[in-house]
Amino acid sequence: MQSSPATTEILEGLRTEVREAVLPEVGAGPARVAVEMLDNILANLATRAAHEIAWMRDECAQIDALAAGVEDPSTQSALAAYRDADRTSLHLEAVQAAYDRAGEVLSCAVEHAVTQGDAALLAACRTVLQIRSDREMDILSGWNMVGRG
Repeated sequence: MQSSPATTEILEGLRTEVREAVLPEVGAGPARVAVEMLDNILANLATRAAHEIAWMRDECAQIDALAAGVEDPSTQSALAAYRDADRTSLHLEAVQAAYDRAGEVLSCAVEHAVTQGDAALLAACRTVLQIRSDREMDILSGWNMVGRG
């Protein structure tokens, strides 16, 4: 396996080629907008590639910790299903499957917190959701509405 360049470096290299070799040759109009959009997408993919597995793993651990003490059959059932998932693999597909199951745990915990009026649990769930939102904003921070300004 080749460890260098990393996926992020490959994507950044593609961005450089798009901006320096392709974009100057593209005239105004829809084709230019499409190339500029491609550059934005490559930037977002580079950020995601650098952090995606770590972010999902971190969020899963937070959800597991907050749900462990929730006395709710639905939450505990979802937590058991999450814990039965492959949580050791570093392959994106396995990490994503565990993350999806952890998302169900979080959903059950939120529902339980709301129906039971558990403000502390709801606050803990909101913290996890805020971290998720902040990370998505990191990915989209360079997003421009190409051709819209």
